[in-house]
Amino acid sequence: MKLKIFLFLIGCAFISKASAQQGFPFDNEIRAFKHQDSLSFPKPGGILFIGSSSIRLWTDLEQRFAGKPIIKRGVGGSTLEQLVDYFTPYILFPYQPRKIFIYAGENDIAADKPASFVADEFAKLWPLLHQKLPKAEIY
Repeated sequence: MKLKIFLFLIGCAFISKASAQQGFPFDNEIRAFKHQDSLSFPKPGGILFIGSSSIRLWTDLEQRFAGKPIIKRGVGGSTLEQLVDYFTPYILFPYQPRKIFIYAGENDIAADKPASFVADEFAKLWPLLHQKLPKAEIY
């Protein structure tokens, strides 16, 4: 009987650990952005570059747009689906950018999502952008 209880508790520990790892995607990177924002929040009207690691790893972005109010918010290997479903309230809408450059979708394709799925995700994002940021130019 003690062995069954012991095995049950071990099983519960593994299940709870596995569940804890399935939280908000890339939460550590989103938290880092929010911390950075708490120290120095970007002024409204900036130029937001948002998307996956292609944005995050763009090492000379600020130099290429010297003197421009660049907000760089690339998130790991994130997908367009994650951008739409999770990240927009945290690293898109609060900045009130005047221009938004979006680079996302290739990780969705790499995860075997069909192109129609990626198009549908963008079709969900588009009206949100126009509703919450009607004057922003989107690229």
